[in-house]
Amino acid sequence: MKIKRITRLRYKIIALSVWTVLLAMLLGWNLYNTHQTAVESAKVKARALWDKDIIFRIWNARHGGVYAPITETTPPNPYLEVPERDIKTPKGKQLTLINPAYMTRQIYEIAEAEYAIKGHITSLKPLRPENKPDDWETEALNVFEKGWQEYSTIDDKKGQQYLRLMKPLITQQACLKCHESQGYKVGDVRGGISIKVSMEDFHVLARQNAITDILAYLMIWAVGVISIFWMANVFKHNLQEIQTRQRQLENTISAQTLAEEGLRESEERYSNIIAGLGKVGVGLFIVDEDRRVRYMNKVMIDWFGDQKGKICYQSVAGLNSECAYCQIDSVIGRGQTARYQPTTPDGRTFDIQAVPLQNKDGSISKMEIIRNITDQKQAEQELLKLRKLESVGVLAGGIAHDFNNLLTGLSGNIELARMSLSTDHKAYKFLDYAERSMESAAKLSTQLLTFSKGGDPIKEPLSIGAVITETAQFAIRGSRVQLQTGIASDLWPVEADKGQLGQVIINLIINAQQAMPDGGVITINAENVETSDGRHVQITVKDNGVGIASEYLDKIFDPYFSTKQKGSGLGLASAHSIISKHNGTITVDSLLNKGSTFTIRLPATEKTVIEKPTAETYLVDVSSVRILVLDDDEAVREITAAMLEKLGHEATFAVDGQEAVAKYRKAHQNETGYDMVIADLTIPGGMGGQEATREILKIDPQAKIIVSSGYATDPVMANYKEYGFQGRAEKPYRLAELRKVIQQVLKT
Repeated sequence: MKIKRITRLRYKIIALSVWTVLLAMLLGWNLYNTHQTAVESAKVKARALWDKDIIFRIWNARHGGVYAPITETTPPNPYLEVPERDIKTPKGKQLTLINPAYMTRQIYEIAEAEYAIKGHITSLKPLRPENKPDDWETEALNVFEKGWQEYSTIDDKKGQQYLRLMKPLITQQACLKCHESQGYKVGDVRGGISIKVSMEDFHVLARQNAITDILAYLMIWAVGVISIFWMANVFKHNLQEIQTRQRQLENTISAQTLAEEGLRESEERYSNIIAGLGKVGVGLFIVDEDRRVRYMNKVMIDWFGDQKGKICYQSVAGLNSECAYCQIDSVIGRGQTARYQPTTPDGRTFDIQAVPLQNKDGSISKMEIIRNITDQKQAEQELLKLRKLESVGVLAGGIAHDFNNLLTGLSGNIELARMSLSTDHKAYKFLDYAERSMESAAKLSTQLLTFSKGGDPIKEPLSIGAVITETAQFAIRGSRVQLQTGIASDLWPVEADKGQLGQVIINLIINAQQAMPDGGVITINAENVETSDGRHVQITVKDNGVGIASEYLDKIFDPYFSTKQKGSGLGLASAHSIISKHNGTITVDSLLNKGSTFTIRLPATEKTVIEKPTAETYLVDVSSVRILVLDDDEAVREITAAMLEKLGHEATFAVDGQEAVAKYRKAHQNETGYDMVIADLTIPGGMGGQEATREILKIDPQAKIIVSSGYATDPVMANYKEYGFQGRAEKPYRLAELRKVIQQVLKT
């Protein structure tokens, strides 16, 4: 027992190590992409500055330069040798010609003094000594001569990082006025402009994103650790059941062995027992010490053909050497019993009990009592898969609920903070970025719920063109495939769950990517079609991958069926389930080495697509009302209080259903009742929103109650009116959506 406990501990350690290393690699990849995004953002800023400068220069050059008054800061350009460089106006005012280079230099002097933006115009043949390139600029100018269009690096200077970016200046006809004497022709690289941008602001944003990623991965890691230990206990229980069955079977085999010893004394009894084994589907197989088959009963002959007199491992197993599991030496030589469960190349699994058998001449043979346990093994594997899926589904739903509670506090505070600032405030854009990250986290929660298969889809009228395109572009990021889309601009609306429909598109994209490991093209089209069944929106996802064999086409939507070495076989099964719940159809056409085309048809709806309001778009105000909020999470209560206060309402809180019912009863009896109740559906260890609602409606049948939950796909959320609620509020809350549902319920 001690050895078994040590073995289980070792497996737990291995699983934890693999889980930790996998998440660490994913986190490292995310952090690397965050850093690269910061660098690319700095490049975008530098390019924008460069483009602006070029526009000014082109305008100046096309006008042959501009004249400006001569001042101490704008003296005549000594390096500009052109006629009428300096002129005098009729009133005697002295003017000097400002060419593009002179204008660019003065602009950079102002930009560096006022905005800390550094720029430098340079050339390998500068007219002005100060325009001489440094070593970095010289290297850039040399590669421009080779056809490069841009050169950039990240430099450190006194502990500060800067992005240096340079692009070439190409000689145009207007440039020859000042530079033809240097030998330049139209199209030559005359020099370049280098821009230096501080990386500080970009690093600050990258660090904030990195902290968010680290916290998220730590949370996922912790959930994985809990899951490993929990599943280990489940496997332990299953193993104990198997061991119990094994002992029972060993007892049965022992009884069979005793019976076989009696067969040596009675040929008739021996024959009857052999016949009985055959009737119950048990095979009997005897080989002598030189590995030749001495006997096979009818069951064995049906399984492997008549092989009597032949070498067993050659004729039965089809091998050139003895089977690895055989143990014939220990059975015949030492009189031991053995048990093993080999699997044949065609996928059959057999349970074999091997015992020594003494012959009349005194020699020893090995007798094997064999049962075909292929169906049993497959059933056990299917049961294990179902248990895993059920466990992960419950876990995913629980994670999503807790995750949405956390997101409610985070996103709500961020939204309120952003609304308190003007759009030009320095912190406004960072809060805006954070709010977008919260939306991405909410999408992750929706994917977890979709995987858990909990509840019915929450349908709403949708225009799915944008959903298809955005989801597909997200799914192919980082892959080697190209995406081509053909989305009709006049698609009919459909009534669907946006999150679940997006999951279908992702599953089909992943399936297509796996069919094209060396890259290829995925084509997605969406159009309106009319059939005898009515109007439909048809979506096709086509790849040019390896295709699917014809004998598998009717199985690919079955759970756990897969022709790939990797994958659970759930992707297409989940897609089929989701489309079926939307009263649609999904089919496939495929040819080997030609590719596959999946076709989805969803019924069109006559309902109008309603655009959801943003945080700045509100409905008509209603007067202040008293609201009782039932929620066990302190962070959710705090942000809900802040939101309701922002909306001008008065909030009272209860941490479980019993407290909520008591407060509602007391207020109702005192005729100071609540105008509305917002009830969380799930209260761990206490009365939840559904039961509390039944009790409140007994007190006040006219009570207006909104159901709230992090389980967006819970059946109660999908069909809330059937459970006595007048509205629903999904977590994480958005201020505009909370205000909208409050107003809608108050007007019912």
